[in-house]
Amino acid sequence: MLQANLPYSLVLIDSGQGTPTDLQQALTDQQSKVRLSILSDKQQALAQLSPASDSLFRQRQVILFDLEPGQTTDWDLLRRLVTSKEHLSSPIIVLSNSTETETIRKAYQEGAASFLARPQSEQDWQALFCSLTRYWFETVTLP
Repeated sequence: MLQANLPYSLVLIDSGQGTPTDLQQALTDQQSKVRLSILSDKQQALAQLSPASDSLFRQRQVILFDLEPGQTTDWDLLRRLVTSKEHLSSPIIVLSNSTETETIRKAYQEGAASFLARPQSEQDWQALFCSLTRYWFETVTLP
C-alpha cells in the first residue's frame, strides 16, 4: 500500500535510446498511483525538477537516470542531481546499457542509490516500474 495518500512520481531522465512511447499509457492502464514523467532533454532536467517548476518537485519522487557512460555530460548531470539540495531526499537510480564494473563502481561513487541494467523491451520496462513502485513507494519510507 502506498504511504499516506501523498503524490508519488517516477521521473525518467531518458537518453533517447528508445524508451517505449506507450509506456506512460501502459502504466496508466494498470491504474498506477504513481505518476511517470519522462524528461528526454538532459540539459533541461535540472530546471524541470527545481522547486520553481511544476508539481514534479512537490511530489515524493524517485529519479531514474539513463546513463551513457561515455558521455562526460551524463556524469556531470548525475553529480549535479546528487549534490543538489533540492534532490537530497530523492533516490537516484542509474539505468545503463553498460555492465562494466568500472561504470557501476563510478555510479555508486557519484552517489547513485542503485544501478540497474536498462530494460530492453516494453515488458521489461513495465516489470521494472512495478518493482520500483513496490520497493520505493510501498516498502521504503521516503521523507
